[in-house]
Amino acid sequence: TDVSRDGLHVGPNVEMTAQLARAVRCEVIASGGVGSLDHLADLRDAGIAAVVVGRAIYDRRFTVAEAASVAHAAMAGGDGQD
Repeated sequence: TDVSRDGLHVGPNVEMTAQLARAVRCEVIASGGVGSLDHLADLRDAGIAAVVVGRAIYDRRFTVAEAASVAHAAMAGGDGQD
């Protein structure tokens, strides 16, 4: 969890999270800062395995279905924001 961003919806630290994912031999779960579907897409595109989006869902910034659509868009070749 990036505590400096947690719950603020300012966007995750994609570059640092991607660097961590490249440096370890396990899947990385991003947490902290997510506030939009674009943030989810950025993390997905960076190869991050999963994302904690609790506060964004609680604040109704997007739905679970919308988040799932973005997460699975890479498999379908789209952006998930149709």
